Amino acid sequence: RLGVQPGPQRLFHRFDIFSKEYSRGGAGSVALLEQFLRRSDGNGRWFADLVRPQVQAVDQPGSTLATEYRIPLFGFDPDEWFSLATWVDTNNIHATNNRWIIQIVHRTELRNLYDHCKTQQDQLNALFLPMWMASVHPEKYPQLAKMLQCTAALNVICDESTRGQDLPKKHRPPSEWPWSEKPPDLYFNYYVWANLSTLNAYRHSV
Repeated sequence: RLGVQPGPQRLFHRFDIFSKEYSRGGAGSVALLEQFLRRSDGNGRWFADLVRPQVQAVDQPGSTLATEYRIPLFGFDPDEWFSLATWVDTNNIHATNNRWIIQIVHRTELRNLYDHCKTQQDQLNALFLPMWMASVHPEKYPQLAKMLQCTAALNVICDESTRGQDLPKKHRPPSEWPWSEKPPDLYFNYYVWANLSTLNAYRHSV
């Protein structure tokens, strides 16, 4: 049992069941989840086989449904966007009536697990530079360009324990905000909005 089935209250468990601290199935359950429900292991073939029928069901003859499935993206690795787009395209997880919602996970406990980022700007670069590259040169990055055409929104998942944190009185650009210090959610959300607005304006103009 992987610990992802509905319980007696008909509610699914929290999304971070990959953590041994939260998974009701224990370490064994987490090991199975990482093997079968992660797109990074074995090229994510097992996970793709589960996701594909759900995504493509809305394109069946007679279907009047449309879906918006969510995929997490952390922005801790510059290659993460390209890896995600390759997984979607290689495993043919496309549907005319589906749009992707990219979940940007902005949580304290995850920041400590990665050392790719030195400043907050590094995360913003990892999130937005690939989108710019695929928007300006879609012929060079066809898989990501194709996925962006099927992406509807970015959804920032924040750390609820620090949601009320005040903005700093003295402004610090992301390049001067060390990775060891988590910025307030409002600060991070502002820069996501600013970068996305600029990108959308460019894509609208071409």
